[in-house]
Amino acid sequence: EFIGFCGLAVQAWQSEFTPCVDMGWRLKQSAWGNGYATEAAKACLDAAQNKFGLQEVFAFTPDRNLASQNVMKKIGLEYVGDFQHPKIASDSRFKTCLAFKKTFN
Repeated sequence: EFIGFCGLAVQAWQSEFTPCVDMGWRLKQSAWGNGYATEAAKACLDAAQNKFGLQEVFAFTPDRNLASQNVMKKIGLEYVGDFQHPKIASDSRFKTCLAFKKTFN
């Protein structure tokens, strides 16, 4: 059964955090709360560092998405700031987004 996706993407829209590589996930609601996002996000971080040799990875989420913020914290990303995402700024539900980052040594 398909439950969603997780992956890495280059983001070039205008913000103080871009251009960058962004990690994101979207799961259907029935899959929430089972640890799938955390497991998939850890695999993305591993690939980012060990397969692609990236120095850092960002993740972005609306401020109201506490579940994604918890995943980001759980996998070791650090909060780096708020911003208004230019691709969803017209939707008042997503007015404020949060940026998190993982830097690899």
